[in-house]
Amino acid sequence: MHTLPRPMNIDELIAARKPPAGAVDCYPDVLYSSMWYPAAGQPIGQPLGFFQGLESPTAGGTVGAAAGDLSMTNVKQGFLVSQKFHALYAFIVPVVENFWNDDVADAAGVVRDLDRILKTNRGFVSYSYSVTNKVRGPFPLDAFGEMGAIMPDFGGTSAPAAGHGSVLQHVRTSAHGGWPLNLIIFENESFPFNLTWGVATAVNAAMLLRMVLFGWRYVANAA
Repeated sequence: MHTLPRPMNIDELIAARKPPAGAVDCYPDVLYSSMWYPAAGQPIGQPLGFFQGLESPTAGGTVGAAAGDLSMTNVKQGFLVSQKFHALYAFIVPVVENFWNDDVADAAGVVRDLDRILKTNRGFVSYSYSVTNKVRGPFPLDAFGEMGAIMPDFGGTSAPAAGHGSVLQHVRTSAHGGWPLNLIIFENESFPFNLTWGVATAVNAAMLLRMVLFGWRYVANAA
């Protein structure tokens, strides 16, 4: 249960509504970018590029066609405009549904796909820090958890008799505090993240992966 701070008096409330002219408005926010992992498997050594203005609108869609689609990214140009961002944590979120089946725990379905993408295909993450022009990483892909609270996992690969209890498979990455970053991004500054795999095993269906950076957004306050 979250506790609230003491209530502000009216003068404090008025002062808190808007920062002084010439200052910046600072608030917690996220940057996110989405890419499709292909059903045939991502080619070995060929990365999916996040935060590079390359988002694909549909599985197998044309790269860059989603430049205006806020459901895919809120960094449409691949850089920030008139803003700064201090990224503190990074997450990988597979945009998939929980799998529910009354009869069979589908070993060939989305749960296995997720394990292949995050684990057995030996994925890793690297990103470029423009201030030093150096690449950081590689970091193992399965070390990047999902945003949110801990959820229990249920599953199996055997086929229970029809009508004998459903099987819920969680099909998510582990939920934890995220991969720690200390990445300060200024306006008009690139910050590409690359997800690369060492194995190109096919999956049952293309899967949308979303990378999320959580931190502080700084927006210039108009005079």
